[in-house]
Amino acid sequence: MLDDSRIEPEVVIDAACETGEGPLWHGDEVVLYWVDIPAGRVYRYDPASGRN
Repeated sequence: MLDDSRIEPEVVIDAACETGEGPLWHGDEVVLYWVDIPAGRVYRYDPASGRN
């Protein structure tokens, strides 16, 4: 069983979204996508470079 008492969330980017939702990890690209529908934006985060 997973011991989640050791898991600490970490803010890695400051993406001020109205409603950031629908995260999708793309394993081939090794990036995270999510959307902010009210703002009409799609975000892409590359953890290797730290770029958003």
